[in-house]
Amino acid sequence: MLVIAMFIILLGFMSFSGQQVELPLTNASESNQLQPPTEVASESLAIPDKQALQFQYLQEQLNNERTETTLNYQKQIEMQRLEYGNLTEQQRLLHEKSLQESAQQNTLQLKQQELQKDYMQGQQALSKLESEKQHEAEVTHTLLSFEKEKQQMTQAHEAALAIQKADAEQRSMLNIALIFSTIIISSSVAYFFVSSLKVKREKELAKIEYDKLFALKQQESMQATRIKVLDSIADLPGPDKKEIIEGLVGLNRSYDVLENNTQQNPPIEIELTDLTPPQMQPVSKI
Repeated sequence: MLVIAMFIILLGFMSFSGQQVELPLTNASESNQLQPPTEVASESLAIPDKQALQFQYLQEQLNNERTETTLNYQKQIEMQRLEYGNLTEQQRLLHEKSLQESAQQNTLQLKQQELQKDYMQGQQALSKLESEKQHEAEVTHTLLSFEKEKQQMTQAHEAALAIQKADAEQRSMLNIALIFSTIIISSSVAYFFVSSLKVKREKELAKIEYDKLFALKQQESMQATRIKVLDSIADLPGPDKKEIIEGLVGLNRSYDVLENNTQQNPPIEIELTDLTPPQMQPVSKI
């Protein structure tokens, strides 16, 4: 933009210098008419240097314009710098102001938080106090209920002791009666048991006697039967006699032993025979 401005200024000065060149020429002609011939001759000799003067003039004008433009730009830059400094200062002031406002706001928030904290602590203290009062009232009510129940239990215990005492007396009487009844019953049971044992023993003895008597009778009958059988087969040969004896009587003893012991009345084993003497009569049990 600076170059464009310089170009515009240069064009303006060139047009302006053309007008000035015409003016000096007219002025020069007029002055030549008025001046003496010597001065006119000297000026006519210096005419070729006017373009150089105009060019120098233009250069000076351009230099002046450039200097003025530079000064203007410097002023503008300085103004902009001042404005920027002012803006920076304003921003700094605004920043400081915002910092102060934020600090004040933070301070207010902290105060509000402290007040809220104090309020919450107060509320907690009040609620704690109320809960303690309620707990104290509940404890007092519980203690009163406990004392009331204790009195009721004491009265019930005393009544139970009285009933227990009466029951103990009745129980002692019942125990005494039970003891005497137990003694009587145990005596009766013992007597019955002894009597039953005695009767059982007597029955066992009677049975043993009966068994002995029956065995003796059976032995006598068997011995007589044996003698009759031996007498009836006395004429038979030895092998036949042996076979008959072993088949009828069922003895496991040899014929020789049986023949030798015939006169000595040997005992007869009851379990080895099935003979039942007709003359045996049952013995009555006691």
